[in-house]
Amino acid sequence: KKMDENNKELNKKMDENNKELNKKMDENNEKLNKTNEELNKKLDKNNEKLNETKEELRDLNLKIDKNSEELKRELKQDMEQLRDELNNKLVETTRVMRTEINKDLNILDEGLKKLEEGVRFELGEQAEK
Repeated sequence: KKMDENNKELNKKMDENNKELNKKMDENNEKLNKTNEELNKKLDKNNEKLNETKEELRDLNLKIDKNSEELKRELKQDMEQLRDELNNKLVETTRVMRTEINKDLNILDEGLKKLEEGVRFELGEQAEK
């Protein structure tokens, strides 16, 4: 009989302890759920920001690609323009050089003619003697 009473008492205490433990477990589960909810909200926000950032990056990459193509086009045009200018200068320089060479050749030609005249004159004078 004493054992029965002790068992009852023990069972009663165990029940109380179990209730207390269950209550604490429930509270902890609630806290855990709340924390999980908050973390999920933060995660969602971060994912949203990440998606926005990805879009911004994609836009920036598109702009970079567009600018790069534009710069390539401009560089090609500049190089063609420089090539044309260089060719024009080369043609002009060649024309000027030809003109100068022709002037020099004409001067030499005149000098040769005068030399020939001088030689003929001298030969003529010698022949007279």
